[in-house]
Amino acid sequence: MSRLLIFFAAVFLMVQVGIAADTDWIKKPFMDFSGVEIDLSTKKLLLKTNAEKGNQLRLNFKDSKGDDAGGFILEFSSPPKYGLPECTGLTAKATKQLKVDIPKPDKSGNRVFEVGKYGSKGLKISCNGTTLLTFEPSKEVCTGWSFWYKAWAKEKKKVTFTFDNVISFYSTAPYTVDGAWGKFGTANQSGETTERWR
Repeated sequence: MSRLLIFFAAVFLMVQVGIAADTDWIKKPFMDFSGVEIDLSTKKLLLKTNAEKGNQLRLNFKDSKGDDAGGFILEFSSPPKYGLPECTGLTAKATKQLKVDIPKPDKSGNRVFEVGKYGSKGLKISCNGTTLLTFEPSKEVCTGWSFWYKAWAKEKKKVTFTFDNVISFYSTAPYTVDGAWGKFGTANQSGETTERWR
């Protein structure tokens, strides 16, 4: 009976987070300067981590030519902070405070992050089904670097995990037909009313 309850609890969590039970997790490469092929215009990026306080998650996006296309940094601190290289600053520093807490890890100590396209060139970051940040680059938001558009206007076709010290595995998953995020339509990627920073 207890195994059955554990199974249903795991399925319930995957439904809430919007992750399919058959997700093919790929071990993060040790060195990946050229980048891993993704395409945020058609698929969301899934990240599995057992990060603890003091760790830093870091993604660097590239276009199809390998040129910088923005990035994301999340510092597991109290309170948690984030940064958007070539927007909130030229260098990779987490200087902005998240307005929500990072969800606690599951019983195995893992968190699953979803990174997807938001608006025309922005990002939406979620963790265990909770939206942490929605971001659309603009001159009003990207005050830390005047040439933000040179990176953020590019399509995000690859990702590198260089300087990341917490991601264990990654995968991709398609957006649903109606533009919703999760397999079960847990959050609408476009058309939702949100703050610029969340």
